[in-house]
Amino acid sequence: MKGDGHRIGLRLAVLITVLMAAVVLTGCWGGAAMEKTGLVALMGIDTAPENGYRVTIAVVNPLGLPTPTGGRPGGPPELLRSAVGVTVGDAVRSLAATTYLDLGFTDMRGIVVSQAVARKGLAGPLEFMARSRQFEETPMLYVARGESASAILSKSEQMMPDAGEVLVGTATWAQNLFPVYADRVFTFLNQMQTKGDEPATAGVSIASSEGHGPTLAFRLTGTAMFRGDRLVGWLDGPQSLGWLVATGRAKKQILSAQAHNGGTFTFEIGGDRRRIRVTQTSAGPQADIRVDVGAQLMSAGNAPADYWASPAALAALREGAALVLTSDIRSALRQAQGAGADIFSLGEYVRLQDPAAWYGLKGNWNTSSFQHMTVTVQVLVTIRSVGKRFCPILGPC
Repeated sequence: MKGDGHRIGLRLAVLITVLMAAVVLTGCWGGAAMEKTGLVALMGIDTAPENGYRVTIAVVNPLGLPTPTGGRPGGPPELLRSAVGVTVGDAVRSLAATTYLDLGFTDMRGIVVSQAVARKGLAGPLEFMARSRQFEETPMLYVARGESASAILSKSEQMMPDAGEVLVGTATWAQNLFPVYADRVFTFLNQMQTKGDEPATAGVSIASSEGHGPTLAFRLTGTAMFRGDRLVGWLDGPQSLGWLVATGRAKKQILSAQAHNGGTFTFEIGGDRRRIRVTQTSAGPQADIRVDVGAQLMSAGNAPADYWASPAALAALREGAALVLTSDIRSALRQAQGAGADIFSLGEYVRLQDPAAWYGLKGNWNTSSFQHMTVTVQVLVTIRSVGKRFCPILGPC
């Protein structure tokens, strides 16, 4: 009996060894070989003749492997593929059918759409992704500004480690330092279906010698404003900053301001608290936006030597920063109202504070009520520190 048990154990050990050798020699069961796996990092969507779409994908080629249609050892980290279809879904299926690669979209990091596609409407192109199990993650959405989506991808082909990682890194880095905000695709899809709460996202272009990103290749530029699923206008620089602060999206932004008694100051700011109140009048709803902003001084130029110790100088500094932000918010509001794009979500406040009034307004909210809405803006700035000097005796600076 003991010998039989020994022989059974020996046979099991041999069987396990053979199975492990098979796994090592042939790869994982059911898995595609590395050179046949195509992980899609980015997707670009442009219009095509006869109302179709051209879809371009950047496929990660981490090993720089030789491929039937391009690539070489140590070559580009990206392989570009492109196909045309009546719908985005048709183009994606064509890509899958005409490439030797097993395409995987589960880790796609970003989608870039051209302005022409965005003006035509994003409901169709993006909802295809929401319905497909291929798109499990929620990539970032960008609008190609000044060039086609395929041009953005083609110019990024040489990026390391890959264009998807670089673009996400650029967006994360830039959103803390520059007035930009890229939204996620599925958040955008949800928001575009709600009147009085219009979506917005960042524009992107390629800059070979300048830009705001780890490789100086991607440059995020401006805020694309939508009415429903259609692009209707842009916010630039200071307007984007005003929108970020007023809507609570500002995390760490940079603000330059001047005090009327002299000096140019640069702050790192964040919108700490905001309050939006809506009142009903005979002329329609009116809104009051109040934002309390915390600021930390980063640099000062041509400033009075004792500005940090003078309550009057600090008060002038707070006033100067508040005036700049108030102007930025008002400018962004004028731009959004002119385009009929309620990216400030004021309609949502009307709906929550007075549902009965919203019922009568929602039908023509963007094209009438929001465009003529009176909005007052108040900004308060608290200077938490002035460089290495704090103000514990004076209280908040």
